[in-house]
Amino acid sequence: MIIASIKDKEHILHILEGAFKENPTLTSLSRRVNDKINIRLILEYAFYFSIARQGVYLSNDRSSVAFFYPSTAKGGMLEKWYLLKFIIAGIKLNKIKSIYAHLRKIKKLKPKNCKFYHFWFLGSKDGSVKSTRMFIRDLFKLASLAKSPIFAETTLIKNEVVFSKFGFKTYSKVKSTDLELKVSLMKKSANL
Repeated sequence: MIIASIKDKEHILHILEGAFKENPTLTSLSRRVNDKINIRLILEYAFYFSIARQGVYLSNDRSSVAFFYPSTAKGGMLEKWYLLKFIIAGIKLNKIKSIYAHLRKIKKLKPKNCKFYHFWFLGSKDGSVKSTRMFIRDLFKLASLAKSPIFAETTLIKNEVVFSKFGFKTYSKVKSTDLELKVSLMKKSANL
């Protein structure tokens, strides 16, 4: 497993754009549905948010990427610039208030006094199933060594099924009628 750097940005965004191009959550939040530029803005923000927390990883063969960072990690100014850019250019303006309300609901359901890892994005090139599984196990070892549980969210049932195969349990669901989203909040214990 490789800790990614800024120089890996284009490679990482290319993998994620392929993995998320038809994700209904991302397309519903972006200004123009299926607009590749807006999806890229969302992923660019997520990249800088995670890289500021030293939480962007590549598999050894560079075919898979994950945004995986401890809850105690803090970001920086570059992340804030990309958030502003993303909000102004990438999000439907009439959805901003609903997005923040939705995020507040989710935040209230996460632990306050407990360190955990956040598993945000995972993407891989087609045909890299075996290396992706090994990569995920390596990520989970990080959390296990830190004795920290892992939290993830998904809006897709198929992702919920995949997460459950890796030991995640759904502990809550958050529905936002304004955004037409239903998010499954999932948790995996610190044990491997």
